[in-house]
Amino acid sequence: MVAIVSIIAKKSIRYQNADLMYLFPVYEKKLKEGAVVYKVLLVADGRTHYHAGETYSATPSREELFILLHIIAGLDWDCCHIAEVKAFLKAPYKNKNRAFVKVRGGHQRFEIMKALYGLKTAPRDYQEELAKRLCSLGFVRLVMCSCIYVLRKAERVIIVYDYVDDFIFTGSSRSDIKKLLLASATV
Repeated sequence: MVAIVSIIAKKSIRYQNADLMYLFPVYEKKLKEGAVVYKVLLVADGRTHYHAGETYSATPSREELFILLHIIAGLDWDCCHIAEVKAFLKAPYKNKNRAFVKVRGGHQRFEIMKALYGLKTAPRDYQEELAKRLCSLGFVRLVMCSCIYVLRKAERVIIVYDYVDDFIFTGSSRSDIKKLLLASATV
């Protein structure tokens, strides 16, 4: 988010179909390295994201997950689950209409620059960015199961199953999966 002069936001909302959403806090209590950590996340109230445009984001079916788990078990492959931290904030906000947020009771307005949690377009923006990242690493996205990506290296294969910001990595070579995870951490 970038702080913006209120009059600019107001004119954009009135004349350019921009949206204004309120931010609300989401409080979390987590155990991290044996200590209780209290966190607060600011989330946009997407109910006023009126001009969101296209919001479609593919979601894998339960059957796709079961088939993948059967393949993993049948071939005795290793697999691991990874959850990307603050995933949506890694994707740019791609809607043609501008969006602004403010904290309820505050006067300062901020323009949205990233796929902020709570926006109707955030899952789509993140998924498009994820597809670019995986394709840049050599993966091919399956046409009929668009949440599954495959990378072939000679006789070896790596499969990535994507469910929003959770992933299952599996394949025929444990060392290839490990290398991929280390490489993707830097992309």
